[in-house]
Amino acid sequence: ESDKAESESAPREDSEKAAEAYQKFYVTHQRQMDLTVQELRNRVRNSASATSTELARLAALDALLADLTTSHSRSCYGVIPGLLREHYERLQRDSTAADSQVAPNRQGLPPYVEQFCDDMRAALLAEIDDRLLPVLGLVEAINLRFMSTTPNTPARMR
Repeated sequence: ESDKAESESAPREDSEKAAEAYQKFYVTHQRQMDLTVQELRNRVRNSASATSTELARLAALDALLADLTTSHSRSCYGVIPGLLREHYERLQRDSTAADSQVAPNRQGLPPYVEQFCDDMRAALLAEIDDRLLPVLGLVEAINLRFMSTTPNTPARMR
């Protein structure tokens, strides 16, 4: 009986280790995104500030808003790894006997893990898109400034 209990707990432990590894993977990527986007945003702010007084004010406003919203944004983004872990566990739990008959992918992963990896990738892409929105706004403001001051700019580029 104890052999049976041990054999049933082994897959559960493996699953928990896998879920934890995916969660750590996501958190690591979040930290890297946060640092990279902060650096990029600071560089774009500096460029905007050097372009005109008007854009310098916009850059200052962006810095102020970033300071006010950083804590809230981090707490919102911080929920995602836990939600993904729950999603992984749900996919695993819902995987059926029919799923176990499906051949694993090239990496030897079962279908639910492949689905989870696709979902995690989509979450990372959505998060980076969201994090980059303020940077994109600053870049567009700089672009508009240059387009409005550059003579002979073709109409389609304005």
